[in-house]
This record gives sequence, C-alpha cells and structure tokens, in this order.
Amino acid sequence: MKFNFFKIILLILLPILTFVSYYVKTSLSTNLEKARQNISYYQHKEVNAFAKNIEEHLLEKTTNTPLSMLKSSSELRDTIEDELSILMTQKYRYIFVVYKDDKNFRFLLDGSIEDKSEFNSIFLPEDMAVWKEVCHVKKPRIIEQTKINSLWKSYLYPIVIDDKAVAFIVIDFSAQEALKLTEIMDPIVNVATYMNIFLLVTLIITYIFVLLNLTLKKRVEETAEELKLLNESLEIRIEEAIKENQKKDKMLQQQSRLALMGEMISMIAHQWRQPLGAISASTFALQLKAVSPKLDFSKEEDRSVFITFLDETLDKVGENVQFLSTTIDDFRTFFQSDKKMQTVPFKEPLSRALKIVEASLQTHNIELIIDIKSERTILMYPNELMQVILNIIKNAEDVLMYNNIEEPKIKLVIHDTSDGVTLDIIDNGKGIEEKIIDHIFDPYFSTKDEKNGTGLGLYMSKMMIEDHNHGTLEVRNIDDGVCFSITLKAS
Repeated sequence: MKFNFFKIILLILLPILTFVSYYVKTSLSTNLEKARQNISYYQHKEVNAFAKNIEEHLLEKTTNTPLSMLKSSSELRDTIEDELSILMTQKYRYIFVVYKDDKNFRFLLDGSIEDKSEFNSIFLPEDMAVWKEVCHVKKPRIIEQTKINSLWKSYLYPIVIDDKAVAFIVIDFSAQEALKLTEIMDPIVNVATYMNIFLLVTLIITYIFVLLNLTLKKRVEETAEELKLLNESLEIRIEEAIKENQKKDKMLQQQSRLALMGEMISMIAHQWRQPLGAISASTFALQLKAVSPKLDFSKEEDRSVFITFLDETLDKVGENVQFLSTTIDDFRTFFQSDKKMQTVPFKEPLSRALKIVEASLQTHNIELIIDIKSERTILMYPNELMQVILNIIKNAEDVLMYNNIEEPKIKLVIHDTSDGVTLDIIDNGKGIEEKIIDHIFDPYFSTKDEKNGTGLGLYMSKMMIEDHNHGTLEVRNIDDGVCFSITLKAS
C-alpha cells in the first residue's frame, strides 16, 4: 500500500513539474521578445528626438529655408557640417543631410570627418522604394542595413516645410543593445528547454516503470493462485509448498527491491522541491525585472543594472541546476560505503544550502539571521549535510507560512561544543505539538497533507546525520518556535 501511495504521488508530481518547466520556458521566450520590442521602441524614440534637435538647429541657422541657403553658401555648409561631426559618437557614427531633385537624391551636408561626400554629389540609397515612400508620407522611418552591417540601422527623418519634404536627415545608429540582450537571455531559455526535456524523459521512464510494476503484481497474483491449487493435493503438499515458498521468497525480494526504488524516487522528488522552487522564484524575478517600467534600456546605467541582476540570477539558476544533478548522484551512492568524506568548515554546506533557499525566503519576507561562532573543520559528507540543512529550513519556511506568522524569522547559529560543532536552526513558527514531537523522525510520518508531505524528509535527514556522518540530529520546542540541532564531531 505504501509503495502504491508513493507511486501515485510520483505520477501526479512529474506531470506538474513538466508543465511548470514548459511554462517557465515559454514565459522566458515571451519576455525576451517583449524586451527586444521595448529596446526597439526606446531606440526609435531616442534617435527621433536626436534628429528633431538637428532639424530645429538647421532651420534656425537657415531661417527656415535650408535648401536655398545651404545651396548658395559654402561657408554656412562648412559650419553646420563641423557641428554635425561633433555630434558623431560610437552610438551615432554617420550623420548627413540630403535633398531630392527631379531624379536623384543628392548630398546637402555630410558630418563625416574622413571620406566626406561632396556637396550636390549623387546619393544612392540601398532601398530606393523605402526612401520614395518616406518622401510621400513625410514620416520618419528606421531602415535596416542588411547588406552593409546588421549591427547598425539608419534613421531617415524628413524636414517638412509647407507640407513638403524639402530635405532628409539621415542618422546611422547602433543596434547592439538587442543583440547583447539575445546573447544574455538565450542561455537561460536553453537551460529551461533542457530542463523541460529532462523532466519529460523522466516522466516517460516513470510510466514504463509503473507498467512493469503492474505486470509483476499480476504475476504474484497468478503465483498465489497456483499455491492454492497445490494445497488441494495432500501427498505432494509439503514438497510443493517448499518449492513454491522458495519462488515466493525470490519474488518478495524482488518486490522489496522495487519498493526501495520507489521510495528512493520519492526521496529525490522531495529533495528537488526546494531547488525547483528557487529556480521558479529566480525566473519570476527575472521576468518582473525585464518588464519593469523603472528600467529604461536606452540608458547605459539601467542596462548595466539589468545585466548585473541577470548575471546574479544566472549564477543562482546554475547552482540549482547543479544541485538537481548532484542529488541524483548522492542518492545513487546513498547506501554505498566507498563515498569519501571531506574535512571542511561547518559553514560551507550551510552557505551552499542558503544560496538555494534564500530567494524563496526573501519572497515570503522571512528574516534570516546568521550567527557563525565557530570556524572548526569537520569530517563529513558535505552534500548530505547540505541536503539536511535545506530540508529543515524549507520545513521551517512552510510552517511559518502555514501559521501566518506576522514577523517570520529563521535563525542559524554555528557554535563549538565540547567535542565538536553544532548548528542550531531556530524558527518562531509556534513549535511542534508535544504529542507528535517524538515521532517526527519516523519514516512516512508527516504533518503536511498528502500533496506536500511524504514523511521521508526528516527520516532521511536523521539517517544522513547519525548513520553516515556519525553525529546527532535532535529537536526541541523553545519559547515561540522550534530548534533543530545538528552536532558533528570535530576532526
């Protein structure tokens, strides 16, 4: 019955995780496209204002008759071209003004310092049809330079006087912001895609495993029926019973191994809940940041803030993905005796666990207090200790949220003892009922509902600390909450 219960939980959990992974991947792709559109919008807005300033300056210099005055005065052309050259930067690399006669577009002003086009020389646009359309509609337009350089775009701005486009300001401006965003966001989308594929494959394997289990169950039932028929024969009852009992023992051993596999898969699912929650929180924070109205991607300062936040989020996502991978290896070698212990400070696995869970704690406004009073090194299995710490902290977080504590707190204290080091994990979640506190480390005992609790987390935690790391894991109620104490002997 217990195995069937965990099998059902697993079959429910895996499709949910697969859907969540697919939703995260789709959300990231959608927000990436929105961010690109926002960048294009702000680029258009910025370069339009820049071109309008040039137009106003040009009309002021030429008293609203730019075409006639510039054609007649080379001195005025030189003056304005020098002013245009000053405006050319890494963002605006080429600024010039053209006009159209009956047949051709011709240079009126060229702000280039080198390779300057001569006044009245013919200018041949890459896409003549687009230029003619701008002449007709008399509205600015961005032109992609697909044949020249995809990192730059041209902005064609008509100077309209008396409802006629008398000249055109052309500005080549940088389009690298959108490319940089793609280079940053694409790896995140790839991670989400790979995670979705991995969960989908795991789901398929699990369904295959369930089918095999059903087949085995059917065979056991058939064997039981055979035993019933054999009992009807008195002369061969003992001999046949012995043979069938031997077969039954083998099948029970196989069932026991399969049941253990099911429990191990449930344990893995329990350990994965925390890093998957952290990944979800990180990606949600990234989505909010990408569409935040407080960020103006046309500003270098805001882009730098976004990129810094993106780098930090990527690091957190990478750490959680690595934790998902190492969890598989940890459980695969859980009962092996050839794992190597390491001598490390107690605070090292604590720090790794906090990196995974801190985003979730911040999301729920849980105050985290850390008090490290010991730097002694301990001979331990760091990954197992990290999983124990992570499990206890997440349980504390669930209790604080479930009880709606007004000022939720989790305090972590590392201090020396007479022969080792102790980590106290303390919360103010109202404590554990005295009638069940002695049973919380029992296997399959859980205070949560069937959807959220397996009853294996604290059982496995105690086994990891006491059987594998030769320490102690104890729990006691305090004034307004509970304190879990992990003690290991110093090396």
